[in-house]
Amino acid sequence: MSRAFVLFFVLITLPLFVFLGHVAGSVAREMAKSSKQSGVHLDPAVYPWVGAVAMTVIGGFVVYVLGLYVVSAIQTFAQIGLCLSEVEEQLKNSVSHRQLKG
Repeated sequence: MSRAFVLFFVLITLPLFVFLGHVAGSVAREMAKSSKQSGVHLDPAVYPWVGAVAMTVIGGFVVYVLGLYVVSAIQTFAQIGLCLSEVEEQLKNSVSHRQLKG
C-alpha cells in the first residue's frame, strides 16, 4: 500500500499542485490588472497569497478525495487478485488430489 501511495503522490499530486500554482499565479495577475483598471488600489502583494492558499485548500481536498478512491480501488483489485490466486491454488490441489485417487 505504501508503494501505491507514493506512486499516487508522485504521478497525480505533484503535477496537480504545480498546475494549481500556475492557476493561482494567473488569477493573481488578472486580479492585479483588474484592480488597476477599475481605479481601486489594492495591494497586489496580497493576491498571490490568497490565490495560493485557496488553490492549496481546494487542491488538497481534491487530492484527498481522489486519493481515497484510488487507494480503495487498489485495495479492491488486490483483494480480487488474492481471491483468484486462492481459487487457483484450490483448483490445483483438487486436481492433484483426484489424480492421486484415480
